[in-house]
Amino acid sequence: MPLAALISAWRDDYTHHRPHTSLDGLTPWEYRQRSVEGQNPNRAN
Repeated sequence: MPLAALISAWRDDYTHHRPHTSLDGLTPWEYRQRSVEGQNPNRAN
């Protein structure tokens, strides 16, 4: 696999799939799902 593809895959995983402390330990996907369902009490409107 070319280096650029490896870096791109790492960046995607790091940004979108790992838990973020700024999102209370949730992944961006989990945070988005909870926001849609109205379950994020800290969410700024």
